[in-house]
Amino acid sequence: MKRKMQLVLCAGFLAMSVTACGTKQTEGRIIPADETEKQEIAEGSVHTTESSATEEADTEKVNTELSETETETESDTYTELTFADLAKRQFEFSSGAGGWSTDFVIEKDGYFHGTYHDSDMGDTGEDYENGTMYYSDFSGHFTELTKVNDYCYEMTLADISYADEIGTEDILDGVHYIYLDAYGLTGTDRFLIYLPGTPVSEFSEDVYWWLSMANQSDTELTMMAIVNAPEQEGICSYERMDPLEDAQQMLKGAKESNEYWLQKIDTAESQFEINQIAQARYEAVDGCLNGVWDLIKYNTDEATFESIRNEQREWIAYKENEAGQAAAEYGGGSMATAVSYDTLTELTLARLEKLVAYLK
Repeated sequence: MKRKMQLVLCAGFLAMSVTACGTKQTEGRIIPADETEKQEIAEGSVHTTESSATEEADTEKVNTELSETETETESDTYTELTFADLAKRQFEFSSGAGGWSTDFVIEKDGYFHGTYHDSDMGDTGEDYENGTMYYSDFSGHFTELTKVNDYCYEMTLADISYADEIGTEDILDGVHYIYLDAYGLTGTDRFLIYLPGTPVSEFSEDVYWWLSMANQSDTELTMMAIVNAPEQEGICSYERMDPLEDAQQMLKGAKESNEYWLQKIDTAESQFEINQIAQARYEAVDGCLNGVWDLIKYNTDEATFESIRNEQREWIAYKENEAGQAAAEYGGGSMATAVSYDTLTELTLARLEKLVAYLK
């Protein structure tokens, strides 16, 4: 069973945590895109008196001035943009209306990872009654971040790889998966980064169409954006989740995923099916652990990370030894596989708790 099964219910960059812990699940599944935080707009009462209207206009003027000041301040902080600045953002390419999106994060060394998904739950068949999912789990590296002008930088897409071969298909748990490339990250290896404060007039009509749904001004950019110029596509951004909060969400996702697969085991009709589900259960939890590991790697100092990494190596050896001993008690029989995966899962859940605590 491939690595993709690990992503069930574990949705830490669920905003894309994209990150290494998000995945395919329909029937009771959480899909990583489309779960980005949306700003809520509170409805206010309409004032009809002249004095109220004047106060409202004055307030709007003050808010506009404050907004412009904030935008200028944010832009001024990027005297020399670095990947560490980009690592504070979550990037999303979507139409703003519909079920598809490409979500990814860029780490402080230029490494990026994320997912693309689009679903058609009405496209069903004999073996995929839960619909069709177009999907990719990708990662790679951006390099050569260089300044173009006061508002714009450029970076190179050095490489990108996919967990599943593009163009291949699978049917998993009643869903037809079709693996595609990452929409928005194709057609070029050069991407432009625009800073808050960039005049809207700098963008073509096609590019700004993508950005306008998340932008909060008609005259200037109020967020950081990535532009795929050859494809005329604009990728929006928003503040990335706090690492500890992100890790806690992944831990929660791991526990929910664990419960989901335990329920599937309870209804399994053969040892073969139990073994498959046990593997999926472990891979889902292990995927969440990998996501938390990335958070630790990029959010702890070098000495702390080295210490945790040494501890992790010892734990991996211990985990594999315990799983081997548990399986040996069944003499290599059909139940040994499930017992081995059960042991791996329980130990990984316990390790997850400890790794999350490091981010506190």
